[in-house]
Formats: sequence, structure tokens, C-alpha cells
Amino acid sequence: MGSGLAAMTLLAIVAIGIPGRAPEQPTRRAPRPGDPFVRVRGNQLVRDGQPFRFVGANLAIMHGPDNRAAAADVLAAAARDGIQVGRIWALGEGEADAAPWLRDNFLFRAGPDGWIDAAVIHLDQVIATAGKLGIRLIITLSNHWSDYGGVPRYLRWAGQWRDDVYGVGDRFYSDPKARTAYRAHVLRLLGRTNHLTGVRYRDDPTILAWELMNESAVATTAGARARRAWIAEMARLIHATDPNHLVTPGVGGYRFERERQDWLAICRLPEVDYCDGHIYPEELLGNRDLSLMDASLDDYVRLAQTIAAKPFVLGEFGVRGDDAGIWRGQPRPFWATRILERLRFDGAAGGLVWIYQRANGADRAHGISVGPHGADPTADALRAAMSTAAAGLTADSGNPPPDGFNPSITVAPDAGGLMPLRAMFAGPSPSVPLVRVDEPAPRALTITWEPTAFARADWEASGIYGGGAIEHAWGGETGWFEYEYEIEPTSPAAPANAKSTSRGKATLTVRARVSSEYPGSLSPPDGASAFEISLDGFRLGRAVAPRDDGNGRWVTVRATTGAGPRNPLTPGRHRLRFTVWPGPCAHGLAIYGRPGDKPVPGAETGPVELRVEAPPR
Repeated sequence: MGSGLAAMTLLAIVAIGIPGRAPEQPTRRAPRPGDPFVRVRGNQLVRDGQPFRFVGANLAIMHGPDNRAAAADVLAAAARDGIQVGRIWALGEGEADAAPWLRDNFLFRAGPDGWIDAAVIHLDQVIATAGKLGIRLIITLSNHWSDYGGVPRYLRWAGQWRDDVYGVGDRFYSDPKARTAYRAHVLRLLGRTNHLTGVRYRDDPTILAWELMNESAVATTAGARARRAWIAEMARLIHATDPNHLVTPGVGGYRFERERQDWLAICRLPEVDYCDGHIYPEELLGNRDLSLMDASLDDYVRLAQTIAAKPFVLGEFGVRGDDAGIWRGQPRPFWATRILERLRFDGAAGGLVWIYQRANGADRAHGISVGPHGADPTADALRAAMSTAAAGLTADSGNPPPDGFNPSITVAPDAGGLMPLRAMFAGPSPSVPLVRVDEPAPRALTITWEPTAFARADWEASGIYGGGAIEHAWGGETGWFEYEYEIEPTSPAAPANAKSTSRGKATLTVRARVSSEYPGSLSPPDGASAFEISLDGFRLGRAVAPRDDGNGRWVTVRATTGAGPRNPLTPGRHRLRFTVWPGPCAHGLAIYGRPGDKPVPGAETGPVELRVEAPPR
């Protein structure tokens, strides 16, 4: 950044709360002078009565023998870089007959009642070491994903898991057995006394907050209702048992408007102390303009601070980049700088980069390695950026930064967002086939496009995916893809002569391989998506894209046109559009083309095809 990384410090923000409407809060211990715990005052975190803002890091120190052995080194390196808050996962669920190496190095419990002492003893060591180094900890209690067990394992314990059922994970939030198993884990940790320090977890200011789940997600409306009730219940349980520590929900999903509204509803629960979110720009932006990265951060902070009246913490962020760590022409340290600078400008409580790890750790794509200088130049540079970003975090927070804070955070309090989740954008590599005709009015032509070569699109969320059997462009919920072609006459007489053709009728046939769009490996039984095909604004017809299976099916639409604005064979630019309109079957659209990274032998692939045939003369 032109003003230097030192300007990034999140603490150098005007030490005032940003206005908002505070919901009714459960009874908790209020901030007071000399209080060693981080607490909430209005929409800000405070420590010892002063605003608390931080640069933090996720820490790969809880799972695996090598990571556990390197925990002290990773924590020490984070402290040297000025990291004030670390996020760790105190979770790990396996079957009762789990192998010894899993029990010894990864799990907190083997079966619902198979508690493993080695895991909590290691957690004792991590908390004790972090406390000595001045690092506060956000401790995550469960995982939506199957890493180390997660929601799938809880549901297997409850006899409720089915691999072939869409939205099966939603059952976790309403199933009595799954809730009981989760509560047991929470109460075991909250009631524990650290064997090294002699301090009960509930009384240890090293712990900043308990996070209920990593990236919790639901697929159905009923699941969303159940999750809100579950979050309120579990947060109340923690507050009743441990009034000293904050609770954050750990909600994933922010791609669609319905997800954003559900995130906000959860933030507004009185049991929730602060709002959190995760941003990975490469995944979030897809084909969209880079300015939306700033808008997404603004969006999170504004909804949290101005509408929910809660602090906001960016729990994870990171950029992978290519083999050299470059994304959109800039290295990973540049993006860490930009994200932290925006959080500072927005007045967020803090942000935690993904992920500090031991040297030569497995998570190299996002890893910030601790090891010999120069062993990983990209990681070393990123650690240097983090160190500079965190410099001065103990300075007087009452002094506002030179540029103040973002005034858009305090715009009129309504439920709308600053980041348009639906937006029109240009295709990443548009193709406009040029058809040169030697006769005044061609009798027929066939035009094809790779689905990813659309000229423009407009969706709530979209992207291009090549990691499966067939590469495809996808758009979620409602929106459209538009492809262009151009007819250029080789004879000056062609445009005039074409007028007679435009008064006739042409037969059009559109063929494409499509499906609905449901992220993940499953879609619901009613997950088909209705869509419309039009050419130059003339409706050719409607079709149904089958439920998403990652492969799609061929769909053909035929129409006869001549009543539209102009004939599709006339010279000039023409536009073919695939649209999913709002309605009961508005489940997005995926358009498939060439084989993907995991091709299936014998699978028929091919481009989008438009066949135009003029009537006989």
C-alpha cells in the first residue's frame, strides 16, 4: 500500500462505538477497569475498559503429531509477528473403535462417551503457552465439515447420517442425540481445570471466546430455523456455565441473499456476543470485479455493527494464488495487507489470517510457515507483512487513523447490504463468433460456444468450475448467461438484401448440456430448475434443467421466429440468453462444455449450439 503497512494496524481507529440498535442481551459480566477478560461494549470489543482490536491468525497446532509437537514454536513465531489472537480447533470425533494413531493425535473422543485425555492435556499446554506469550485464543468447538469428524460424525453417532440425502446435515441442529453429544463436549471443556496452570478454563482470560462451530451451514428453510434455535440454546448454555467468555456462532454461507439474511438473523440473537465471517477472495469473487472484495468486508462490518449492533471479527481470510503465490497480478502479502487495511478502515474488531503452521506443513497453499528463514519465500514475506500489520497494537487506541473510518458503515440502518450479491459482469474470456456470409441472405448457419465463453452474466453468485467430470459455467438462484455472435456480410449489398429475409420466418434450434446449480455433491429431489432461452429479446421457449449431478443432460429448444425485433440471420450483433426467473423452480443453472479435470470415460460433452435455418425461397 502507498501509505505503508504500518497504517494497517486495526487498533489505530477512533475509539468510539459505531451507532447501532443494541438488542436485549442476556445477563453477563459487564466491562470494568482492571478486567482481564475481553468483553463487549456496544458494537466493539473492549479489554480493561479500552477498545480491543487485533491482527490474528489461525494456528495449525491441534491435530496431528507433527503439528502438536510444533505448537510451542508456532505460537512463539506468531507472538514475534505481533499476533494477539489465535484461533484453534478443540474438536475431533471418531468411532469407538478408532485406530490408536487417531486417538493419540487427532481425536477428543472416540464414540460419544470415549473421552481421550491426550487431547485436552495438549489443549492445556496450548492455553498455558499462549497465556505466557500474551496471545488470546478463540476456541472452536465443532466442525460443519467432516474434517476430524464434524457434523457427519455426530449424526452417525445418532444414527441419522445418510450419504445420499440432500440436506442431511440439517438434522444435527434438531436431533436430540446429536445435541446431547455436543453439549457433553462443551460442558467437559468449560468445567475443566488446566493441569499446568491450575486455572479453570472458565476463569482463564487467555480464552477470548468460544466458537460454536466452524462454518456451520444449512441447506433447507427448516434447517435454518433449527440452526438459529440451536445457536441460541448452546450460547445460553455456555453463558450460564461460563459468564467470563464471549460466544460467537461460526456461521458459513454468504453467497446468496437468503444466506446473508440468515447470517444477520443469527447475529441479532441476544445470545450471540459478536458476529464472524470468512472471506477467501478467489472463491468469493469468481469472475467479479476486485472492488467487490472491499464491498464484501464493508458489508459484513456494516450489518454486524450498525444493524445487529455487535462487533465483527473476520475469523478466516487467505489467498492461495498460483504456484508462485500470485493472484490477479499481486502476491499473497499484498492481499493480506489489503484485507487488514480494509478491516481497519471499517472499524472491525479484527481479522485472523489462514493459517500459521510448522515448516513444511501440509497446508502449503495457504500456509504461513514457521521454519528456517528463506525456506518458504512466500510464507516468509507474508509473515513479514503480518508482523508489520500488527506493529503498534499496544499504542493509544484513542487516536484515530489519518483517514478516519469508513463512513459507509453507518449508513441508514436497514437490512440491505453494501455488496450486491447479484451483479452483472463480463465473462472472463468472452467469445463472439464472427460469421462472414458470401450471399446476401444465408440460408442456414450453426454457431457454437464453450459455455465458459459467455459475453456477460447476472447472478446472485456465479463462477466457472473445471474440477469435476465436465467443465461448466454456473450461476446460483436467479439470473442469466448471455452469448453473442456477429454476422458480417462480405458484400456491401447484403444488408439491404437481408431486409426481405427479415420479413420471413427462421427456425432456431438451441442445444445445451445443463443442470440446476447446487453447490456440493447432492441436490434435493425437487432441485430441477426452470429456465428460458431468448434471442435478441425474443423468447424462444422454456425448458427444465435436471437436478444437479455434476454432469448435466442435453436439452433442446426449437422455435420459429420472424416477429422479433430482427431476423437472427441479419448482419450485426446477436445475443442468446439463458435466464432463470424467480419462482418455485429457480435453482440456478450450470451449462456444461468440455471435459473437466476428472473426465468420465464415454461421457458425451460438447458446446452450446445454435442452429438457424431460413425458410425456403
